[in-house]
Amino acid sequence: MKKSGGYFVYFLQSTKHGRIYTGRSEKDPQIRLVEHNYGTNNWTKQNGPFRLIYFEKYCCKDDMAAREKFFKSGFGRRIRNAILSEVLKNNTQFPPEADQPMAGVRAPRCTSGRSGVRISPLSQKTAMMRFF
Repeated sequence: MKKSGGYFVYFLQSTKHGRIYTGRSEKDPQIRLVEHNYGTNNWTKQNGPFRLIYFEKYCCKDDMAAREKFFKSGFGRRIRNAILSEVLKNNTQFPPEADQPMAGVRAPRCTSGRSGVRISPLSQKTAMMRFF
């Protein structure tokens, strides 16, 4: 298992149903995409195949877990949908430069004191991610 040196929250979109899967991992999101497309859990087995449409990189596990939990909450789901709307509106695919931080987004401090999050929305044009 290859680790990428960070913690990730990611959104996958089912190419079968259009449904969104929100997940978290210590593995690179591209690796998790392959694993989900092989059907590593029941939900992804029934709703795959998927495409990776968005991810955020964190330096500490607690922040990653809190962000995933937030995206699965009522208000967090609205924020997630706003992010997805912006990304999907641009009909973006996963570009190689997507692991670069977005311009104009400040990374918050981790609770552990290390530097914060890198936003990778697969569309560098979207500077709406000031929801922290």
